[in-house]
Amino acid sequence: MGARDLRMGAKELNTGELKKSYFLGGLGEIRIWNRALSKLEVSELYHFNTVPKGLVAQWLLNEETGTTALDPIGGHHGTISGASRPGPGIQWMQSIAGTAVIHAGAGTITLDASAATGPYTYPRYAVVRSTQEFASGAIRFVGIKETNRLWFAGLNNGDGTYMHVRRDQPDNDKLAFAVVANHEVIDLKFFEPPLPSTTIDEITIRWSDDSVDVVVHVDSQTKYTHHVELSEPLAPMPINVGAYTNTRLTIDEVFTSE
Repeated sequence: MGARDLRMGAKELNTGELKKSYFLGGLGEIRIWNRALSKLEVSELYHFNTVPKGLVAQWLLNEETGTTALDPIGGHHGTISGASRPGPGIQWMQSIAGTAVIHAGAGTITLDASAATGPYTYPRYAVVRSTQEFASGAIRFVGIKETNRLWFAGLNNGDGTYMHVRRDQPDNDKLAFAVVANHEVIDLKFFEPPLPSTTIDEITIRWSDDSVDVVVHVDSQTKYTHHVELSEPLAPMPINVGAYTNTRLTIDEVFTSE
């Protein structure tokens, strides 16, 4: 059949012209494999896990400027034409800043409390929160880098309801996941084995009215998973990220899906 251009969001007619009716909607994270995926692999993708075997092309379509759609897998870079980008994504507000330095913008968060010393209390920690609240969906934290083990990332309504992955003991390599509703602990899980690494590929928290799932990836592999059943829905919450005394935390990107 020969080689032809791959088009996304528009149909090519036999004349080579584009059909006038374009796709009305959003496109993102488009991937092509050279093989059929199993049901289990499709389920893994649904839970934000990766399926690298046979992946030959990938367009995340997250470029903020320019007209090039990058393919970091196969190098099949494309041209963006006639598309509009969505407005600003997650908006952050600085909720607490003591002796720490906070930067939150363009998808990147840096909390620098490395110069702070003393008890793990205000003003020796920093927290940023999103202006948006989320009642359900998924939050994905990508590229978590730490210089100490005193931080948390998740959601918190500031009134006793939260769920987050945390490291809150400097001499402890374990990650923990907590779900709390109205100051009542619903679930607290310490993951085994310990995780001495200072870089975590990604953390995904997915929740609905009746359950919460968390997945942690390290070295491109699923390291931890945990499932929590809920007796009633959690209150809507903003994204909440914090770093404590003597800690520098950087998160490369934060994604949301509802």
